[in-house]
Amino acid sequence: MVSEHNRFKVGDYDIWLFGRWVWDVGIREDLLSEEDYVLLSQLYSLLQDVQIDPWQDDRFIWWRSIGGFSVSFNYCRLLAVELSESVLEAEKLRLLEYLWKTNAPSKALIFGWQMVLRRLSLREELAKRHIIVGTHSIVCPFCFLLKESLDHIFLICPLSNRIWVEACGWISAGAPSCSASLANSFMAFIDVVGTTPRRRTLWFFGLFICWVIWSCGNTIIFKGGILARGMFGVSS
Repeated sequence: MVSEHNRFKVGDYDIWLFGRWVWDVGIREDLLSEEDYVLLSQLYSLLQDVQIDPWQDDRFIWWRSIGGFSVSFNYCRLLAVELSESVLEAEKLRLLEYLWKTNAPSKALIFGWQMVLRRLSLREELAKRHIIVGTHSIVCPFCFLLKESLDHIFLICPLSNRIWVEACGWISAGAPSCSASLANSFMAFIDVVGTTPRRRTLWFFGLFICWVIWSCGNTIIFKGGILARGMFGVSS
């Protein structure tokens, strides 16, 4: 076992040294890999200024906010973490602003959030993490021509592009461009109208189209579904 104290409570991980709390998490360093040892060192670095008061009664608090837990506060915290890890493009920030003001089911909003931040479990990403292997395993479930990347599955794939063209024809709007990234194409698609309410409406419409494309792909992959002839105006 890597830890000698795997059933200990927080208060048990201590050594009192010269009147000061010193953390001892009980990790057997001889069993750690070089990478794990670096992580352990980082953990000790984070804990060195955390002092436990043995005379203070235990109590539960939400320490990140005086007002207690709230979804909006924690969304801002998560977004701040995202921003600290990588600078988000202006287009993505604007799309996120539109997203959280969209009156849509929570499942659709979570999907939109994952899509904008490129967090969907696409075959290209799964292959990078070695979750799936083999060239045949990463191709698009619609066209079987190119790998299933974010831009391909929602814009470039012939079927997805035809869905956009057909759907946008219903509302007399131009389909997003296939020559740019998904975020850039979405913003160009939304910006064709001048007022903010109409932009939000177009954003909701675009989110719905992407949700339909994603659901169709999942049905094919996980439920053995097939595309019907003439589906979305696509002829065989």
